Amino acid sequence: MTAFKHEQKRDEHHHQHKSAWFQFLKSIATFKGDLTSVTAPPFLLAPQSIVEFTTYWAEHPRLFVAPATEESPEKRALLVLQWFLSTLKHQHATKDDNGKRKKLKPLNPFLGEIFLGEWVDDAGTTKLVSEQVSHHPPATAYRIWNDRHGVRLEGHVAPRAYFSTTINIERKGYSILHIDRFNEDYLITMPNAHVEGIATFRIAPELSGTSYIRSSSGYTSRIDYSSKGWFKGASNSFVATLYRGDNEPNPLYVLEGTWSGFYTVKDKCGKALQMVDLAALRRTPLQVAPIEEQHPLESRRAWQHVAKAINENDILAVGQEKSKIENEQRALRKKEKAAGMVWERRYFTRVKEDPVAARILKTAGSAVSLGADDILWKFDTDKYKKTIRGDGPMESPLDRSDSGVALTDGDDTDRAQMHATPYHAPLYLAQARGYFKDEGIKVALLEPNDPSDVTEIIGTGKVDLGFKAMIHTLAAKARNFPVLSIGSLLDEPFTGVVYLKDSGITSDFKTLKGKRIGYVGEFGKIQIDELTSHYGMTPDDYTAVRCGMNVSKAIIRGEIDAGIGLENVQMVELEEWLAGQGRPKSDVQMLRIDELAELGCCCFCTILYIGNERFLAENPEKVRAFMRAVKRATDFILAEPERAYTEYVEFKPVMGTELNRKIFERSFAYFSKTLKNVRRDWEKVTKYGKRLGVLDQDFQPNYTNSFLSWPLDGESSDPTGDQKRMLELQKRVAAEGGFCRLDVTSANQTSVQA
Repeated sequence: MTAFKHEQKRDEHHHQHKSAWFQFLKSIATFKGDLTSVTAPPFLLAPQSIVEFTTYWAEHPRLFVAPATEESPEKRALLVLQWFLSTLKHQHATKDDNGKRKKLKPLNPFLGEIFLGEWVDDAGTTKLVSEQVSHHPPATAYRIWNDRHGVRLEGHVAPRAYFSTTINIERKGYSILHIDRFNEDYLITMPNAHVEGIATFRIAPELSGTSYIRSSSGYTSRIDYSSKGWFKGASNSFVATLYRGDNEPNPLYVLEGTWSGFYTVKDKCGKALQMVDLAALRRTPLQVAPIEEQHPLESRRAWQHVAKAINENDILAVGQEKSKIENEQRALRKKEKAAGMVWERRYFTRVKEDPVAARILKTAGSAVSLGADDILWKFDTDKYKKTIRGDGPMESPLDRSDSGVALTDGDDTDRAQMHATPYHAPLYLAQARGYFKDEGIKVALLEPNDPSDVTEIIGTGKVDLGFKAMIHTLAAKARNFPVLSIGSLLDEPFTGVVYLKDSGITSDFKTLKGKRIGYVGEFGKIQIDELTSHYGMTPDDYTAVRCGMNVSKAIIRGEIDAGIGLENVQMVELEEWLAGQGRPKSDVQMLRIDELAELGCCCFCTILYIGNERFLAENPEKVRAFMRAVKRATDFILAEPERAYTEYVEFKPVMGTELNRKIFERSFAYFSKTLKNVRRDWEKVTKYGKRLGVLDQDFQPNYTNSFLSWPLDGESSDPTGDQKRMLELQKRVAAEGGFCRLDVTSANQTSVQA
């Protein structure tokens, strides 16, 4: 791209952002509540949560512990003040260390969100525990400590934002810094902040007002903050005075300068003692666990997909990923309220009083109490020790590591695995409507990070049941994973290579030559390779790109030219994206794999209920009860789809989008009425698996209908004709919406049911 194009694109983004900024200002100008709850334009969002902001307290551990080595209480108070000033720059500055402009609005933490980390340098190990202890109003509690030097900081902050000529941020709460060696405490309040440059779109945070540091030894630091005026002054300015007792007019030290650059320390006679360059201070790297090892409630793990979307400027994904977390949180709060439960804080406990703060405030005068708040949170050492031992509370609505369906009966825990989609409604409705309870079983619904892991997770016995496509179920068994299909969820959804018309791809498979083709898992790659051979090409004629479940996103972003997808999922996602771009939905096309490979059916992608063979053998009645419950839920969906979808969304709010509604409508025709494994389909797909080379020639299909305790219909005598009629029906649903399906009988009587 030329420099001119780069500049042009930057100008376009600047214009769009400026327009969005003024629209945002207009929307909040008359808003009377707390602005922290208002959704900000995506370009303003920072890829980190407020819970992580507690790290700024200790990014210079040597300064944090320095007061512990100073004998003079006067000089200790000065060292505490200088440490505090060092915490302001990176938290509030407009640019990072690389000179890149920082985003203005951090992510709003959810209740129970935590952040854990530590700094290791010549000061020893300094540890941090931070937790979002309240959501309404928002409040974060934290503890930072260094055992070697006997220094610890504990506090809470409750920010409140409001609009009055500009955006203002008021920060209630306080911190207590304790030094063991001298049994000394310092009460610290935070300055308020506001946003400068809102009228010129040169937006930048600026500190304002006054904050205090008061020690139990009788020393007080008062810090006054100011910003650049019309004719004089500098941005980020402050003047700090340190005095003893009430003798504020005669300070022992005066510190003056900018909290983002230089400041000077002067003694009581005005003599300059020290010039400090805050910008030159090197931060000690913060150490956190890898995301895959973090607790599900840890900030970077919970927000990882949102942060990724922000860093990639994917506004659509930012909204989608944020909504997932926010909707799950709303649902969790609703369930807690209905059950009369309260979320248990993991590391902190609410208390009625803080004797240390009360003692300091009693001698400090009313001014120092500014910023303190009546809602008090104290670090709970017993809770912390429990979590270190591993027996603390681990429940989380965001946990995606060990997920699926867990059937629990008494003290036994039996597990199953799936990744929630609109067509998983039978499972969730069986739970929501109490069908599992009616059958005498308990079910925990869990979801994986990567749906392609399901067969391995079930096969290794980590969970017991789940959903998977037929071809993958066969291949897993061939790889010696003990998995068995016990029923069908969706029968033969159309599957193929999905592409946009402007990609240069046509209905001729050979036009894929030179293209980038996305696939979900390894067997998608095997299918494409086999097709290239079938059409006189080689795998070298195209570029394979593994996309996981993000095929549609990869096409939209231009990362691939085409990808394997389902007619009722990826096709719908792309159709809706096209509509949002003002383009016809028909611009997305599919090369059906069943037609390309001359299979005569789409049964290789039939979605199945699968289970671990050992679990199935040891718990046959429990599995039959499970299948009766999901069959009952399926019957409800087929009889009352509109009501069923409404109840599904109530139970799982993340499904409540227009896109998910359309996916549900397009999946309706594929729901298996009897949940039966169709023998003919298994025979065809087993033959196809052998052709692909993923199954041995003597392989026998791994399915059973023995857990289905109701009459099963015979097989259709015209499956090819049914597929043609299904294609026409789905075209109608795509154009008109609604719930339609085919009634197929073994006597080859097929009708359309709307």
